[in-house]
Amino acid sequence: MSVATAPGKVMLAGEYAVLDGGTAIMIAIDRRAIATVGARRRPGSEFLDAAGEVLASEVGADAADALAHTTVDTDALRQDRVKLGLGSSAAATVAAIGAALGAVDRFDRAHVAALAATAHARAQGKRGAAGSGADIAVSSHGGALAFTRGQVAPLTLPETIALDFAWTGAAADTATLVAAITAARTRTGVDAALIAIAAAAAAIATATDADAALAGFAAAAAATTRLADAAAGEVGDDDIAQTYRAAVQAAVGGDFDVAVEGLLAMLPRQRVWQDGAVRKTLVDIFNVLGADERVKAWRTRMARSLN
Repeated sequence: MSVATAPGKVMLAGEYAVLDGGTAIMIAIDRRAIATVGARRRPGSEFLDAAGEVLASEVGADAADALAHTTVDTDALRQDRVKLGLGSSAAATVAAIGAALGAVDRFDRAHVAALAATAHARAQGKRGAAGSGADIAVSSHGGALAFTRGQVAPLTLPETIALDFAWTGAAADTATLVAAITAARTRTGVDAALIAIAAAAAAIATATDADAALAGFAAAAAATTRLADAAAGEVGDDDIAQTYRAAVQAAVGGDFDVAVEGLLAMLPRQRVWQDGAVRKTLVDIFNVLGADERVKAWRTRMARSLN
């Protein structure tokens, strides 16, 4: 029996800006996904299904068959079955591929990382956002690292810094969040905030003492807050903007029913508002949801509103 594990992660700085080529500061945590090759796995996990496809094309049928018999336990990265934002999909993908390659005596850490990056991007791409690959990098390599344009650099944080993490109590989906930022790129303040996030992450990566690192973390937090305000549509206090912000915030929080119903209600009278922002946001949500059974009916209603 082949078993492999991979750690979850926390992104300390660089979120969203990493998609533009900025640096992300990542750290592995002591909670792990555990993959075991044994009984045949039921299909249904988009990430493991993508991993099987990649192994079949890049390694061989024996590795793909081992993956088909691999189950993954990610309970340590959840609370009451709710995702905690600790990179469970990336950790599961890395662990599963590692276990499958181990079962056929082809385990190699670098190969696992490359295959997992391809599989994870394929699965996320179907949901509307392929991601940066940073989660895969930290689950593959462990420790603390700076991730820039696919390149991984080990990072040593000052010893006097202690990190404590808290959960907001609300799960968030990476593809949804990325889609929301992408949809907001033309808004005032968004690009400036992303640049500030990238600069703060780069400062942390080169910090030589705790004071410099903490200053970088503070700058990153402030820039991320500015990004959230800009992406939420802080363009005025008029009723249209407030209604739109509420819908976007619902989407970012994963409440797609509220988000879509709010946007569809706006659409007939606000087709051209903010260069078609309502329609574009609806399309982004539909792309994120992919094959979700609700999308067909929502698309039909959107088309009727536009005709």
